[in-house]
Amino acid sequence: MTLDFMVVSLPRSGSTWAANWLTTDAVHCSHDPLYSMHYSDFDSKLCANCCVNGIACTGIWRWADWLNRHPARKLVLRRDFNEIQKSLSDIGLPLLDADAEDA
Repeated sequence: MTLDFMVVSLPRSGSTWAANWLTTDAVHCSHDPLYSMHYSDFDSKLCANCCVNGIACTGIWRWADWLNRHPARKLVLRRDFNEIQKSLSDIGLPLLDADAEDA
């Protein structure tokens, strides 16, 4: 099995909200699975036969070649980069590198 969908975003752009909103009795959306596994394991470890499977991930954009080749449907959540940086700063997290703005 492979993932059915991916929600891709930078941090502080609504990915947690999206994962919670999308998860139902028939759909499972894992939030930021890169914290616990390598992206090459997503399909084998995150897919259950009982439902539609997806991820909402704030880091997978860094592996654009893999992301673009993967057959899952993709939704990109966008937020103004300066708002992201301010939100990260407000909660004491490190700012993103400038290259993230072009992702």
